[in-house]
Amino acid sequence: RKGLEIANAKPYQSVIKGAPYWPKDLCRKYNLPCHDEGVPALEDYTDEFLEEYIRRYASTLYHPTSTCRMGPSSTENVVDPCLKVFGVDNLRVADGSIQPTIVSGNTQASCVVIGEKAAEIIQKEYNLKINRQESLDAVGEFEGEIKRKRRAFVGGLVTTMAVAVVGASLVLAVR
Repeated sequence: RKGLEIANAKPYQSVIKGAPYWPKDLCRKYNLPCHDEGVPALEDYTDEFLEEYIRRYASTLYHPTSTCRMGPSSTENVVDPCLKVFGVDNLRVADGSIQPTIVSGNTQASCVVIGEKAAEIIQKEYNLKINRQESLDAVGEFEGEIKRKRRAFVGGLVTTMAVAVVGASLVLAVR
């Protein structure tokens, strides 16, 4: 509502002409004129109309984080500092959602740190001894398998497309 008031303020009237481009189905549902039918008064925009528009079309340019906040107590937090979910046995959360506040930059670096910290916490809790070289070898094998599957998928896709083109050509030739 405040955004509409600002857009209709005197300094913007020369820049913003006409009604906003609201979806026609939404305008019809709430008996509002569409952008090509006139400009509704500010008071014509009901809270229900604005809420439905926001629920349908609002999005963020940021990476969503902080939906599963980490902290020392369960009163305002979801996970503890060891990444365990309060009140649920054997469940940890180790992604950007545990950040108490949104970072100002890209979330990739903080998510990598969270993942590494989670691995360290679990390693300590279960007294695991990790052989670094074995870990690197396992990651290498995993990446190799992904590359093989990707090549097989692309090869299969190309073959399928070739068969489809040949099949379509045969159908056209028969007709």
